[in-house]
Amino acid sequence: MHRCPVYNKNGVLACSARLDVIMLLDASGSLGRKGWNAEVTAATNFLESFDGGAKSAKEAQVSVIRYSGPRTWRGVRKCTSPSRRVSLRNCKIQMVTHFTEDIKKVRELVNDLEWTGGSTLTSLALSTAQEEFKLGRKNAKSVALVFTDGRPLYWGKTWIAAREIRKVARLMWVPITSRVPLGYVKAMATRRWQENVVVAPSYSQLQSKTLINHVVADMCPPQYVNIAV
Repeated sequence: MHRCPVYNKNGVLACSARLDVIMLLDASGSLGRKGWNAEVTAATNFLESFDGGAKSAKEAQVSVIRYSGPRTWRGVRKCTSPSRRVSLRNCKIQMVTHFTEDIKKVRELVNDLEWTGGSTLTSLALSTAQEEFKLGRKNAKSVALVFTDGRPLYWGKTWIAAREIRKVARLMWVPITSRVPLGYVKAMATRRWQENVVVAPSYSQLQSKTLINHVVADMCPPQYVNIAV
């Protein structure tokens, strides 16, 4: 009901909950370099929540997937045909890191990521995340956090992939700019969508720690927020 007080010097809420989080970063062409840089800033701000110096911060594990897609329809068909073996590399879906407690290392990897451009194979990214959750811990809550700045290439396939991942994890979204079909995203998010969709109206607002604190406050149970400062 009220903005959470932030005690950490870095300005980001600290979360010490036992979570397995997969962060999916949209690197499609519609972002441009400016948008991509803003998204990387948001991602590193988010990671600070689990690496704030608290001893209990190591309760979280994080995995990162960068996603876009081929630039041609021929390439896209190779990535979505059920009769073909899918190459994640050719489909521009990159498993940046599997689950790890080394948040500092994850931040370094995210900072070094390049913008790939191309289409937006959100459905394949979600399917990849679902497979990654098989490596998660049984005693941890699973969360998929998806950054996206536009429409997925395949609405139907993305809808199905979202429904499937919700069977094994909480699905949260950070839609960026007005290009995102917000009603569609709200319907795909875990219910209640009010606690699982945090809108970034612009790239500048995406970079604000206030927005990331909103994400963390929604994701992290209240008793685990700012436990240590």
